[in-house]
Amino acid sequence: MTRVLNQRPWTAYAAVILTTALWGSNPALTRLVLASIGPITLAWLRWLIVLVILSPVLWTERASIQAAFRHHWKILCAYALLACAPQNIITNLGLQWSSAVNLGLMNSTIPVQILIWSAILGRRRIQSLEILGVAVSMLGVLVILFQGAFERVLSLQFTPGDVAFFVSMLMWSIYTIYL
Repeated sequence: MTRVLNQRPWTAYAAVILTTALWGSNPALTRLVLASIGPITLAWLRWLIVLVILSPVLWTERASIQAAFRHHWKILCAYALLACAPQNIITNLGLQWSSAVNLGLMNSTIPVQILIWSAILGRRRIQSLEILGVAVSMLGVLVILFQGAFERVLSLQFTPGDVAFFVSMLMWSIYTIYL
């Protein structure tokens, strides 16, 4: 795979663009689909589709995957319970009570949460440039959230969906740190 990417760098760029497009469109599409499919079913279907698409690649690595499960089943089960389908279910539930825009804003806090929780959990120290990046990122989120009007800060209200998004992003951040 690496050899193919080295020979054709456009495939790497296309993969990055496709990943970004899929990630960015996910909240709006999920909200649209939730009208006809329940949040739990949708989360499981999403991961089933991923499994089917990745099966040809995974098949060639089945011996390594089996060895990993045999030796590290406890940690892999913990990761599975912390993220993936459970995290998607909480996100999908949140979309029933909040907007795709709010989910997009919450998604943008994941890198910030990873930095903060990494420091809290003693995994790594936050660097000075990272603090600047966090400040700029959070300022951008706040400007969008409050639409540039400071008086909106005083009228801020969270829906149950927004709380679910926060929990979901927290789960993903902790999952990422330990992964």
